[in-house]
Amino acid sequence: MKLKLPNGEKIKLNTSFEYKERLEAVNNILLDWEDYFYKTWDQKKTSVCLEILSNYLCMVKDKGEDKNIEDKYILSNYKMKKLKRGDKRMTNFTDLKSYHKKLLGIAEEDVT
Repeated sequence: MKLKLPNGEKIKLNTSFEYKERLEAVNNILLDWEDYFYKTWDQKKTSVCLEILSNYLCMVKDKGEDKNIEDKYILSNYKMKKLKRGDKRMTNFTDLKSYHKKLLGIAEEDVT
């Protein structure tokens, strides 16, 4: 990934680095250009430079065979919405009648 610094110098950001190494590289660039970015944060050139740095940090390293495998621990936005709002096709156990709860073996025994 290439980055054009505000002084016109082009540097190549190594995409094979792990996250910690990429974070260190980005921090070094930000420290070197901190005053410039602070003074010119509203200019297009500065925003593009910062966007490239953020994309560089967020890049996922290609793992060959595993590149098409999804992370099963992260829920999609659709599934999160279904969890919050509920799903009409899904019946909660608490909504079942006592007869059905007894059939499923989840009914609480009446102690009388």
